[in-house]
Amino acid sequence: MLTILVAASALDRTHASTRRCWEAGESSTRRTFTTEELGSGKSSISSRAVRHLEAASEGGTRGWMSVRTEFEPASGFRYQVLAEGGSDRIRTRVLRRVLDTETEWSSKTELPKSALTEANYVFEACAQEGEYRRMSMTPRRKDSRLIDGSLLLIPRRGPLRLEGRLAKSPSFWVRWVDVVWEYQDIAGAMMPVRVRSSANVRFFGLSTFEMTYEYEAINGQPIVVAAALGQEPRGLVTPSRHP
Repeated sequence: MLTILVAASALDRTHASTRRCWEAGESSTRRTFTTEELGSGKSSISSRAVRHLEAASEGGTRGWMSVRTEFEPASGFRYQVLAEGGSDRIRTRVLRRVLDTETEWSSKTELPKSALTEANYVFEACAQEGEYRRMSMTPRRKDSRLIDGSLLLIPRRGPLRLEGRLAKSPSFWVRWVDVVWEYQDIAGAMMPVRVRSSANVRFFGLSTFEMTYEYEAINGQPIVVAAALGQEPRGLVTPSRHP
């Protein structure tokens, strides 16, 4: 799981399905969860997708990109830019940096360091909600790949939603980064479909980021792409200061 380095509109930190157990007034149980229970053994899944990335600064400057990405367990992650527009600085320093970092972190040696596993997190189970399990997650170390937050999980299948704050700031220039990951069942695998994040950047204020996924293939199985390629993403709100 790639942790976004820079950050779409302000995040709802008290979402009913993903807030920490104590925030919901519930008791919790700390125990060990296996990789199978967490549904986190996904590093062997290959995929091809078109992603739409967009970032904006508090002053209203924005940039966007549409890229085709591929991940293969043996060779890692790679991407091809299909279309782009807006601020060259944002595209270069934010959007390409996100993609280049994912490339670096996709190797067999680096992927386990960000995985949703007991090696990286301490988990506390909240109440069971039908087939869903709500859980709190605390990183075992200060690492910008890890998230201090909570998740909504389908046991033995994978997460539906994960949100929180990066365990470590990725840079001196970034005070904090909040992220939300959303997942869907695609061709029998729980895959990320949307990432939103917001970051407090020194001297610049709140910056936002959003990335959506349109899958073309999972493990070689073709997936219908609903949206036209190369179109400028819509709907990202220019950030405003918190009261």
